[in-house]
Amino acid sequence: MLLMFISIPLAYRVLGEERAAIYWVMQSLMWLVSMADLGTGPGMVRRLAGAVAADDRERQGAVVSTAFFVSSGFALIGGFIIALLLAVVPVTSLFGEGFRPYEEELTYTAWVSFAIFMVLMLLACLERVREGYQEVHIGNAFGSVFNVTAAIVLWVGIIHFPTPLFVILAIYGLVIVFSLANVGNILWKRRWLVPSVRKVDRRIVRPMIVEGLALFAAGSMAPILIREAPKFMLARGQFHNGAADVAHYSILIQLGLIGLGFVMMVTRPLWPAMADAASRLDFAWIRAARSRIVKLFLPCAVMIICAFSLFGGWFTNWWLQTDAGITRGQFTAYGVLFVLTAWSHIHYVILGSMGLARAAAKVLLVEAAIILLLTWWCISLNGLSGAIIASAAGMAAVSVWLMPLLLSRVLKGASESPITPQPTAHSSVPAQ
Repeated sequence: MLLMFISIPLAYRVLGEERAAIYWVMQSLMWLVSMADLGTGPGMVRRLAGAVAADDRERQGAVVSTAFFVSSGFALIGGFIIALLLAVVPVTSLFGEGFRPYEEELTYTAWVSFAIFMVLMLLACLERVREGYQEVHIGNAFGSVFNVTAAIVLWVGIIHFPTPLFVILAIYGLVIVFSLANVGNILWKRRWLVPSVRKVDRRIVRPMIVEGLALFAAGSMAPILIREAPKFMLARGQFHNGAADVAHYSILIQLGLIGLGFVMMVTRPLWPAMADAASRLDFAWIRAARSRIVKLFLPCAVMIICAFSLFGGWFTNWWLQTDAGITRGQFTAYGVLFVLTAWSHIHYVILGSMGLARAAAKVLLVEAAIILLLTWWCISLNGLSGAIIASAAGMAAVSVWLMPLLLSRVLKGASESPITPQPTAHSSVPAQ
């Protein structure tokens, strides 16, 4: 929260609305690069949690090495495609004519952003090892120190280096340092996890790729496209204010990401906990955990929508020290969208951790296609407001009710005849 509270108003005030939009568009590029591992990280966590439950170090090492080389291969292929686009296609064609006055700055900022995220992609899989051992709190400690450090560097340095590139380096460049420290700590404590080609288990490569593709579609591609694609649509559209609309939409996204941090605080450790319970066939615990989450979620949802509606404009104007130009109706609609997103995400986590990623992926891919079509149409009619309403309507029509229904049927079937989760890895434990 500290880093978000400092970075956004600083970028907005020091860089100006349109140059700040360069930073936000680069965030979108980074999210696209981050999708290149094709979901192998969450798939690894599920398998690793099962190996940890069985106390099988050899299997743990095999899972981590296999996931690392699979995800690295995907990341390099995806990175090559994105690099080719940046090299061949003019940046104004990629990001919109509204950025033509800043074409040179946008170009070199895009290349630096791409390089940073390629390095982070190679580290991301190993950082997620924490989750398999249910040590999210340790990873959070590294993340907390990073956020405070980045906030200080940004606050002190942006006056001397008022460019979108400096903001990228201060925030995302520093992530590399702390990610390396986190990964080094993990591998120092558990040296049997150091990736090695000799440890790769060919028997789980194919199922890991298949499940990874499903997790990629459900957990990365669908939500990131739904969140980031409207920036490009707003920038390239002809019925609104181009870069200004991108900036306003990005402010709402940043507020949503702050809130999503609290959701992730619950769901990030929930994933390996659910995977551990599923590997033990303890579906009673899964049902109880889900029931508790739903009871906590409903009152929180009401408070979130009210907070966006009543205090969103006041807080944003105070935060940015300027009138951001976002209406109360837009804040209210985005509050509803945030609640629907959190609800779908929670059920995706439960389904994915139980080895049902492919079922969740089908739902979310259909939803993403509907939302993107609705968004393009609604932006042409009502600009930024149309983009928000389109996303909320698409979620309400698909995942908000369909994924809870799917999960209820699975848990009901498990109580009558326990289901067997998809294989987590080669195992000596018959129940898996």
